[in-house]
Amino acid sequence: MAVLATVVVEAVAAVAHPASTMAGAEAITVLVQLPAAVLVGLRKRRPLWLVAATFLGTVALLVLTLAGVAADRFPGDAVTVFVPVITPVAVYAAAAYPASPRRAVPMLAALFLVASRPWDPHPAVVTVAAVVVGLPAVLGLYVAARRRLIAELIERAEHAEREQAMLAERARADERARLAEEMHEVVTERVRQMLAGAERLPGEPARHMIDAGRQVLAELADLVAALRADLPGEQAAATVSSLEQLAEESAAVGLPVELVHDGDIGDLSPAVHRTVHRVVQESLTNVRKHAPGARTQVRVSRHGGRVRVVVRNSPPASRGGDAELAATGSGLGLRGLRHRVELVGGTVRAGREPDGGFAVDAVLPDFVPAPTGGGLA
Repeated sequence: MAVLATVVVEAVAAVAHPASTMAGAEAITVLVQLPAAVLVGLRKRRPLWLVAATFLGTVALLVLTLAGVAADRFPGDAVTVFVPVITPVAVYAAAAYPASPRRAVPMLAALFLVASRPWDPHPAVVTVAAVVVGLPAVLGLYVAARRRLIAELIERAEHAEREQAMLAERARADERARLAEEMHEVVTERVRQMLAGAERLPGEPARHMIDAGRQVLAELADLVAALRADLPGEQAAATVSSLEQLAEESAAVGLPVELVHDGDIGDLSPAVHRTVHRVVQESLTNVRKHAPGARTQVRVSRHGGRVRVVVRNSPPASRGGDAELAATGSGLGLRGLRHRVELVGGTVRAGREPDGGFAVDAVLPDFVPAPTGGGLA
């Protein structure tokens, strides 16, 4: 539409203000301005192309004008107004939109020189050149400078916002580190003192108290790891190597474990990593307590945005021992495990198998976003 409007304006201007009695002058006037009119649609993406075409059109009109004057075909005052109609648009575009404004300066200077014709000074010629070249250039330079200023202010504001967010995140990380350090130094030490006292007591109740205390230490370790999850250098716990280490530790105390993993579990979010590790750790602890010597398999698979952890053991070798330990167990381990899995949006099932064995089956999402406030990971 811009191209069509420009061509129509140029044609009307040429016909309404004929500057020559030469045959076909109006048609020639429109044709020499047509390339610039075609390029007007590219004034924002290729402004230098438009001003170059306008410059060539100005030169062509100048040659046509001088030839008409030399042949005594133009009236005397016609030379003062013969410039392309598209010139103000081209000059404004060249000043306002170029990626490199310095490249536009020589072309605009050359265009002003040809339009003002200093070798044949005339007040009307200079006035026309100032109006159609000078004013659009000044306006374009002002708009370009204002646009750059606004972009710079926006960039500074975004930079300040990012810096403020980084400072706030650093403050949260420092606070989490302080809490983790205090828990490690105070709470853990108190629990260890209680365990040291319980180890000097005889009997089965003391042994269960020691087991419960060690369970508390493990939970505190997980909580400290959650508090430090966003600190630099902290890595997820539930890598393949750490699961293999759990299996080796179980084998060392007489519980062989077969570890099977299907899919990539190395890029899970930290909260899911820790939960997978905790499910396997707690399940193996229960097998050692309730089914010593049973064949045990740990299977970790990842498919379709979900992670499934299945720990299954065969029937215990000693039914009597299993019944005795099951009767003394509190069941807090499995309830705590279920709560931990639900915190990351997962589900867990635990129960007897048809063959008399036991299975823990947990399904988790493979990604849980890190907290942005004061919550735990």
